[in-house]
Amino acid sequence: MNNLWNRIVYSCWSPIYDWLIAWPVFVNGRKQAWKLADVKQGEKVLLAGVGTGVDLQYIPDGVCLTGVDISPAMLKIAQKKSARLGKPIQLLQSDAEHINLPDHSFDVVALNLILSVVANPTACFREAARLTRPGGRIIVFDKFITSQKPPSLLRRITNLLTRPFGTDINRSFEEMIEGTDVTILEDRPLSTGSAFRAILVGV
Repeated sequence: MNNLWNRIVYSCWSPIYDWLIAWPVFVNGRKQAWKLADVKQGEKVLLAGVGTGVDLQYIPDGVCLTGVDISPAMLKIAQKKSARLGKPIQLLQSDAEHINLPDHSFDVVALNLILSVVANPTACFREAARLTRPGGRIIVFDKFITSQKPPSLLRRITNLLTRPFGTDINRSFEEMIEGTDVTILEDRPLSTGSAFRAILVGV
């Protein structure tokens, strides 16, 4: 997985992406993450890996929104969705590991279904932490392996099939944030034994 390949893959996925992530596990995960975020009017929010703008529907009005994505095709759809929902957003083409914005620019940074996608998830998380103001928060919804045991043989084989399509199912959130000065405030699996988690991180 690398940024060039991700740009190609997600440009291909863009016409059907909203359909692909309409499954209950994805809808419920995003809802849980935004509930944890508890975004207030007037706050500045960054959607890292904004994609087609799926998260916009879960964000209250009166929020200052910025979104970045590596795929121009995804950004075009997000722009149309923003206009349709009446939720203005500044959209920038960028990979989520290197965002050309000042330190501490946001109250909330959302990393929903992005840490399993980017080439370097540790760099992506550190960039999110850099962009979050002290006292702000990062929300994460994604699939992760448990830190207590390595992935099973079946999961490792499955990962060989999923990676070319733009997602790595064998990443550890705990390893990604190691060495970053943050605090996990909430960590909720979507169901017992689920790899999908909604996580609230304090900066």
